[in-house]
Amino acid sequence: RLFTVSDPAPYTLTLSGSTVQTKPAIYHWATVNPTVQISTADAADGRFVLGCNVTTNADGTYHYEYAVYNYTSDSAGASFSVPVPAFATVTNATFRDVSYHSGEPYDGTDWTITTTGGRVRWQCTQTYAQNANANALRWGTLYNFAFDCNAPAGAGTASVDLFKLPASTIGFATKVPSCKMGDIDCSGHVDGADLGLFLSNWGLPGVSDFDGNGVTEGNDLGVLLGQWG
Repeated sequence: RLFTVSDPAPYTLTLSGSTVQTKPAIYHWATVNPTVQISTADAADGRFVLGCNVTTNADGTYHYEYAVYNYTSDSAGASFSVPVPAFATVTNATFRDVSYHSGEPYDGTDWTITTTGGRVRWQCTQTYAQNANANALRWGTLYNFAFDCNAPAGAGTASVDLFKLPASTIGFATKVPSCKMGDIDCSGHVDGADLGLFLSNWGLPGVSDFDGNGVTEGNDLGVLLGQWG
């Protein structure tokens, strides 16, 4: 049900509209904000729901907001990650979870955040083998992940690694940072800086291998020049 929260404290809730039944509240995010994209991914024992919204910051960068809801999976989530281009800049990464209380046995330690290996990753600090009561994304729980990036949004796959053994990974089709073809440094333009990076990688694989044949060569140079500007 839609509600508003007064600010400052005591943060009184005012309910409005009608109650929506038999549907997780995360779906209503897309109703309130039509730019939100909702997708699902299934583990062997249940479903996760992902909500994603991308907005533009005042400085021209992009704000990526993700909410992952564990709808019905006892396996729980141990990490969430989003791919980013090699030369993209990620800042202001945040994590929000629930606060366990009233004798609940779960550890509420915040997940760690790393930006290595071409991904932004939020990770539970302990594995299931180390602590079965670690701060996993458990059934009926929603966690929030966000960051800013200079790369605009494109189609991609975000991932959740499962907590309980045997460990596995599920993927969501969603919006992720994605630079224009040829824009190696993610500046928003294909220009001399990109050409310099391209030539320094001549004969090698990597971000300048646009046709995916394993080597940076003449065909890739044609792609870069075709996107110039």
